[in-house]
Amino acid sequence: MNPIQFNYIERFPEDIIDSAIGKPRKFRYTDLSSRINPIPSNSIIYKTITGLGATYSEVVADRNSIVMLPHVSIIKSKYADHTEKGHNVFAVHGEVKRAQVLEYIKATEGNKKLLTTPDGLDKIMWALEQVGNPEYKDYFLLIDECHKQINDASYREDMVRRMEDFFSFELKAMVSATPIEPTDPRFKEQGFEYLKAEPDYDYRKQLHLVHSNSVTDSFDNIINEHNHDKYFIFFNSINGIQSIVDSLCLDSETALFCSKENAFTYKDKFTNTYSEFELDNTVRYNFFTSSFYHGLDIILEQNPIVIVITDYGFARHSLVDPQTDVIQILGRFRKGYHKAYHINNAKGKVNSVSQETAENNFQISETMFLMTQHLKFSSTANKDHVAWLVEQQQRMKPYADLLTGSSEFSYYKLDCYYSENRVKRYYSSPRYLKQAYVESKAFIISETSSTFEPFKLIKLSGSHTKYSKLNIKEFCQELEEMSVIEGTEEYLQYLEILRLYLPVVHDAYFRLGLKKLSECDHRIRKIKLELLKLDVHEKTNSNALIEAAYLTFRLGVKYPISRIKKLLQGLYHDFDVPQKVTATAIEHYFFCEFYNQAVKGITHRWCVLTDYKFSQLAKYRRN
Repeated sequence: MNPIQFNYIERFPEDIIDSAIGKPRKFRYTDLSSRINPIPSNSIIYKTITGLGATYSEVVADRNSIVMLPHVSIIKSKYADHTEKGHNVFAVHGEVKRAQVLEYIKATEGNKKLLTTPDGLDKIMWALEQVGNPEYKDYFLLIDECHKQINDASYREDMVRRMEDFFSFELKAMVSATPIEPTDPRFKEQGFEYLKAEPDYDYRKQLHLVHSNSVTDSFDNIINEHNHDKYFIFFNSINGIQSIVDSLCLDSETALFCSKENAFTYKDKFTNTYSEFELDNTVRYNFFTSSFYHGLDIILEQNPIVIVITDYGFARHSLVDPQTDVIQILGRFRKGYHKAYHINNAKGKVNSVSQETAENNFQISETMFLMTQHLKFSSTANKDHVAWLVEQQQRMKPYADLLTGSSEFSYYKLDCYYSENRVKRYYSSPRYLKQAYVESKAFIISETSSTFEPFKLIKLSGSHTKYSKLNIKEFCQELEEMSVIEGTEEYLQYLEILRLYLPVVHDAYFRLGLKKLSECDHRIRKIKLELLKLDVHEKTNSNALIEAAYLTFRLGVKYPISRIKKLLQGLYHDFDVPQKVTATAIEHYFFCEFYNQAVKGITHRWCVLTDYKFSQLAKYRRN
């Protein structure tokens, strides 16, 4: 499936030499509105550089406008900026009710200007229907940062749904400094044009690539080299951020900027945690997750050190696209930066395929999926056949992953699949990563390689995060994606690399299967118990009950006897032990200390487990 060929129209050929200094000047935020206002309908505007003022252009346009932005943090930032300038804008996000949107539309004389999240668009469309405008006439819908409609499609259903609404508007456009050409045929059917703004000065940004086998050690080297007052660090892994902060003892000087949900979850892990960006909340080390990669204006009096971090082995979602994400990240700093780094471990650990192979995989999986879909509804299919076919369809990837919640095929999920695979190819070697930067024409690249001796490495894979639910889920997804190259030498080599990261999950995937891991909710304790039960079934482990006890109980923890009996009886049931648990049965497995203690006036019997009786058998013991 070939992408649509857009018509490139150069709308900005005029000379931009500043007569006062005789040199090219940079665009101001008003430049887009002065050159292309209003934004034409059925267009995708390629800004080339960030900060050209697409939102501003639409806010000052003489019409009713809806500007859709990907994150609440961006909306709140732009809302504050525009209200300060005296613009009558209204922000729509999760905290805003439909009735408030309706009240704004009814009460506002003249042009209505709404800034909204993808989910907030539902509230606006409902309000327009209430005032007798069910076809949304006279409202221009602009999707800002439109590359996110593709890049986030694999995990944000709200992004995918909004594209159906987008085409229901008569007046509409999309804009980004880093757009990705969509394959949805409706763009071609409705005659969309691709309008490109290309500055006639050298707008490339300096960036230093650091190829390293330890991102934490390389990060440590950079901050020691500069001793700067402000560091802005972009790393899309909160566990990874926590590991760096803990390893280098930076907590007292660290601020974390992340989504509202994560800010609440991790508020006790970091001294400073925020879901919105305010300059007054910045400290020396400021860490940002992907919610803050786009659309944010950071204006500092002193130019900071900017560090982008990618560690695929620790967090696959930390990959950044040099041709979209990094351009957006560096574009946040409106007055520039002192120096920018991208620390990465592009060393061939990434599982990727060529674009041709990706397209073939899609076509084959689509054919197989639709064939089994037909069999599901055939007159000869009984209940058991249908259940088996449904299970088989879940393995027909990538097509099975490209369906919406309502089981409809999504072009945006397909584009996301191609885009993610393209980005993964960059990280198969430092050479490919550098080439991606060069081909973007947005950077002036320098690079170094840092190799640290194994005994000196500061690891990100600490025990507190290694077997997290998220890591296990992503590990399984990686193994599933590898199935397209199964049987090849590359498959065997990469499988061995993965086994070193999460050996227990690696074994469980091949012994228990993906379905059983999902039933365990990707929780390591449940997975280990299932492995032990399988050992018993296969008669490969006569001590599985002892190991299960060591997995269930922790040394040094104070347990009430009633709790011990309940947990141990559950293990007896799992391992078919026809015996009732007694108060002292735990002594078969642990050295114990018993004592009495009163709780609310009632005396209870308690036990502390002091050591294992069979320490050599503690294969899956709890830490």
